[in-house]
Amino acid sequence: MRGFMKKLALALVAAMSLSTAAFAATEVAGSTGQIKFTGQITEAGCTIVTGNSATINLGSMSVASMDKIGNSGWSQGQIKFENCNLEGGDSKLTSVELTIKPGTTGGKDDAWFNEGDARGVGVQIQIAGDEPAVPVPPAGLAKAISAKIDPVNDTAVYTVSGRMVKTFEDSTKVGAGSVETTMTFVASYK
Repeated sequence: MRGFMKKLALALVAAMSLSTAAFAATEVAGSTGQIKFTGQITEAGCTIVTGNSATINLGSMSVASMDKIGNSGWSQGQIKFENCNLEGGDSKLTSVELTIKPGTTGGKDDAWFNEGDARGVGVQIQIAGDEPAVPVPPAGLAKAISAKIDPVNDTAVYTVSGRMVKTFEDSTKVGAGSVETTMTFVASYK
């Protein structure tokens, strides 16, 4: 029995030694990284609906017509805010205000720079909220454009219009190509 106990004790010591060695093994170097998650909780706000209004199609016009007439007709779209949370913390939301970020002038003070490849043209922009449409020059506006939130359907809507314009009054000819511009706005809720 003593021999059996010695063998059992040796077997236990050996097993414990192996398990200790396994647990004591050093970590193998590998890749490490981090993932950052960010978000924001706001008092109140609206969801902006871009839909078809993200791009307003200005249409097509011949070089000769642009040289002669000087502008295309106005094309319209909308900036629509919906699901406006009227219960905004301590006060109710009643309107959305748009502030226009300055852009680049396209040859005339009231025309936005053409990012496309047509020459001698820019884009004029107008926006209407609660008030009639106001021209929006690339320099921006002195005050925000406001639109009331409809309390029945929790929406605020702006009408945005744009047109292609000849940017030079002298003998500079308009050149064929694409016409594109981008206007950036910041919405605040009041």
